[in-house]
Amino acid sequence: MTGGIEQKRTGNVLWLQIAAILLVSVAVYSNAVFNGFVSDDSSQIVDNPWIKDIGHLPEIFSKSVWNFQGSLSNYYRPLMHIIFMLTYHLFGLASWGYHAVSILFHALASVLVFLITSKLFRQSRRRISTSVLTPPLMAALLFATHPIHTEAVAWASAMPELSFTLFFLLSLYLYTLSFSENNAVSYNGKFLLSLGAFFLASLCKETALTLPIILMAYDYAFQNGHLVRRPMEALKRYVPFILVAGAYFLLRFGALGGFAPDASRPKIDIQQFVINVFPLFAGYLEKMIIPVKLNAFYIFHPIESIFDTRGVISLAVSLAFISFVLVAAKKDKAAFFSLVLIGIPLLPALYFPAITGSVFGERYLYLPSFGFVLLLAFWIDWVGARKEKWLSVTVTGVFAALLCFYSFVTVSRNAVWKDEYTFWTDTVKKSPDGAIPHYCLGTALLSLGRVDEAIDHLESALSLRPTLDTEARAHNSLGVAYAKKGLLNKAIEEFSIRLTMDPYNAIIHTNIGQAYVDSGSTDKGIEHLQIALTLKPGFVSAHENLGMAYMKKGLIDKAIEQLETALRLEPGVSRYHANLANAYEMKGWHEKAEEQRRAAASLMRGEE
Repeated sequence: MTGGIEQKRTGNVLWLQIAAILLVSVAVYSNAVFNGFVSDDSSQIVDNPWIKDIGHLPEIFSKSVWNFQGSLSNYYRPLMHIIFMLTYHLFGLASWGYHAVSILFHALASVLVFLITSKLFRQSRRRISTSVLTPPLMAALLFATHPIHTEAVAWASAMPELSFTLFFLLSLYLYTLSFSENNAVSYNGKFLLSLGAFFLASLCKETALTLPIILMAYDYAFQNGHLVRRPMEALKRYVPFILVAGAYFLLRFGALGGFAPDASRPKIDIQQFVINVFPLFAGYLEKMIIPVKLNAFYIFHPIESIFDTRGVISLAVSLAFISFVLVAAKKDKAAFFSLVLIGIPLLPALYFPAITGSVFGERYLYLPSFGFVLLLAFWIDWVGARKEKWLSVTVTGVFAALLCFYSFVTVSRNAVWKDEYTFWTDTVKKSPDGAIPHYCLGTALLSLGRVDEAIDHLESALSLRPTLDTEARAHNSLGVAYAKKGLLNKAIEEFSIRLTMDPYNAIIHTNIGQAYVDSGSTDKGIEHLQIALTLKPGFVSAHENLGMAYMKKGLIDKAIEQLETALRLEPGVSRYHANLANAYEMKGWHEKAEEQRRAAASLMRGEE
């Protein structure tokens, strides 16, 4: 009877702890729900046709992640599109829906951190206090609130990081539950579900393939090394995971046409790559331990020699970490496993030649931070085992202060991801020598009508030796800004530079064509607009601009043809109706012109 009451009490405490984790996870990110789409969200979500039609499923599983926009990529992440597709069919393009889904994934991952940590405590025969605030709960709450996670959770496009981590942790948890009482290997339901979760994790992000190494470290640390002494049992455990990884590679090879076929990656000297692994690794450890001055776009300045001050310090930090791992492997298996959880999932992020954009990304610490909070949980337990009350009180106080600090920084950091202007303003402030932040802030200012400020940042971007892609985009945006200012000759100059970099770009031909028309060189403008439609038939902007150019030359029939085409391709735009009304009026079709004016007025009232 007493045992039943105790079991019921334990169950109630467990559910209370899980409820606390869910509540805290949602609370610290609740203000992120009100954020809009930022950075890659426009391309990955808003302009992604794959997520809007279930008919694209074959392409999602047979193409690279960026193929929907015609770009090559080394990434194969079909589940990213599937998750976005499900979200789209629930919420459309309402940004709050995507943020809510991200928060849900984070909350569930935090619960798994708690469940796994509790399991590891029991397996390492550590006592778990009967109170609600146990070391595993502390670890989960610190994971839930850690500020380094804001990039992964507050940025909708970071879903691959959240989803792979959730399925990774689920696979690990199910694996820990799959052992029989005598530690024998059996392909039971939990083991098979663990394999399934591993496969889903791999389809979310490539980093999931580090899981088999984590499982081996788990077996070594918490299964008394029995699999090491029984190699056939070890094979029975690990071969299925290797086969699942093989299935992933087959899908990846079929979709990408090779393991990593994209040859556009920067060529990095092997020596430069090796020596810069150390400052990268040290930088990740620093941000995980001291999550301040967070930034969405770090400018990585590579060291030229390992004997530089940064090189020596980072090498010492890296060697110290490796030493701790080796010592812990003999002295403290729990600490060993925690350190492995930090280091192994970080390895792909250290191969910076394959990383696009910013070399250093806070989101890459999402899974490794589990190892960090797990290590803290074991340390808290070690302090508690000393049975000195003042120590326990001190640790509890430090935990409470850290939790408050984490929560405050996370809530504050969420606000930075509010919109493009707020986001890139913060990023430029912290990375003033970054071409991409200046370019992106320039385009954000341009969309707000703050043209002079936009020009300043776009010119700064071009002065900071940007990549070819950023340089090309900056010239185009600068041309648009100059055109808005009425500086048409400067606009044409910028568009011309952009055109030399990509002569088959319909958008640039349309932009420069309109600039020529506005400057009085109508024939030259018409020539570029016609080229744009040859390159991209059905391009609505080109049809509209060409129609207006024909109208300017008095070629009314041709103008009507182009404007009617624009309206047919994109109905419901008041401007197209108004332009067509003017063309009909010039043709003498007064009734049709009046009909179009009424349609334009009706749509304009709706837009208000």
